[in-house]
Amino acid sequence: MAKGSSSSSSSSSSCSCSCRGVAVILLLCLSASTASGKTDAADAADLFGIGILIQRNPPPRTVVKLPQLPSSSSSSSSSSSSSATAAAGASLPAYPAGAAEAPTDPETVTVQVPGDAKQTLLIGCSVPFEGSQQLVGAAVLNAMKMAVTELVPKELPGVAVNITCINSKCEDIPAYMAVSKFAAEGAIGVIGDICSRASVAAAGIANMRKIPIISPASTSPSLSETDFFFRTVPSDKFQGVTAANLVRKSGATVTALIYEDNAYGYGLAFNFIAGFTKERGTVPVTYQFKSGQGNPQAALADVVAGVRDKGVQAVFMSTNNLTFVADFLVAANAANLSLPIFGGDALADYMLYEKLRGRPSLIGKLTTTSVSPGSKDYVRAFTNFTGGDAKTSYQAYAAHAYDAVAALLRAYKAAAAPKDGPAVKAALGELDFRGVGGRVRFDVFGDLVPDNQTYVAVKFNSTTGARLVQGFVSK
Repeated sequence: MAKGSSSSSSSSSSCSCSCRGVAVILLLCLSASTASGKTDAADAADLFGIGILIQRNPPPRTVVKLPQLPSSSSSSSSSSSSSATAAAGASLPAYPAGAAEAPTDPETVTVQVPGDAKQTLLIGCSVPFEGSQQLVGAAVLNAMKMAVTELVPKELPGVAVNITCINSKCEDIPAYMAVSKFAAEGAIGVIGDICSRASVAAAGIANMRKIPIISPASTSPSLSETDFFFRTVPSDKFQGVTAANLVRKSGATVTALIYEDNAYGYGLAFNFIAGFTKERGTVPVTYQFKSGQGNPQAALADVVAGVRDKGVQAVFMSTNNLTFVADFLVAANAANLSLPIFGGDALADYMLYEKLRGRPSLIGKLTTTSVSPGSKDYVRAFTNFTGGDAKTSYQAYAAHAYDAVAALLRAYKAAAAPKDGPAVKAALGELDFRGVGGRVRFDVFGDLVPDNQTYVAVKFNSTTGARLVQGFVSK
């Protein structure tokens, strides 16, 4: 989850929506996808029967360095070849500026799972308790509580486990300081962070202190290193190709690309071009913008010119800036643009509806990719565990947080003596199990290896929410 603050929301009040008669805050109505990746229409309104928010929001670019993409011009041609692949990025920074004088945020949450007093283990947690990602942070925390409650007695019987979560605010310095604190306290590992910017800083100190860290949400390709950082969601190098296949399967062979020049937007755009050109598609029109500086009208003008002069058949948006996307959809509707519009997982966010409230738009033509929201049984169990409280409504990343805890516990159990950070890291690399969010196994870079249930397509409509329509991943 490459997240940050660029998709700052306009005033957002709680919204009451419904799916099969269930009223919840921030509703996404999703349908079931079968193991084959096809949707069963009979189950279309009954995937979960509860509210679900899939929320992403990437940070400004930090360390990712990829080949040059086309400039922000409607006449730019993509020079990416079919063999193009995403670079892993530069070395992770070990010490963010200002970290020395920045204290760890005192807001913490501690969860205790009682066991035999002979041994007590600490699991650290770095997630946001405030800001645009606080609902994701709350869901991840509850998923971790649920995981240790259910799994510790099975994986580590007789052992007491404490989870301490520190408010990272999805920022680099608090995340860095949190991991440093947990390493000093002898934690067996850390779950976090949500935003890629925070995870980049956390990974830097984790490598220095040799403590494993597992993110349930950060997706930036710059985090793909042979180090102590792991994640239970795939890198955007996979999502870009998956999104390209989704666009190609719609019948489009000529696509306009709109991308934001930050870690999330740039990395996803590069890998989209690689995947789309490999499938014999072309990207003759690109509009690139700096964070906070995009002009939706200018982007639309480039797309319209591309339709007229280049035969553009679809639009792919690689950005986490929901305000920009909302304004583009409104402008496109006013201009009677009739193209299908696609986007990355950052746009699978109910807040997009909040920004479009009362404004006619092309939201009904938007389809995005997203990580799997987890199994139906797990979502129901999560709801029971949290008591159905709307403030802790289910998020897709809850399943991947549960799996992150499961991976850490399994790795600690399997680690060779003295079960220190390097031993747990080695054991993580050997894991292969079926989690609530899908199969969990890591490649040499600590990235989740995707399978045919890793990604889903989310189709938007103009009024009520988003609908999961397909499970897939490109090979």
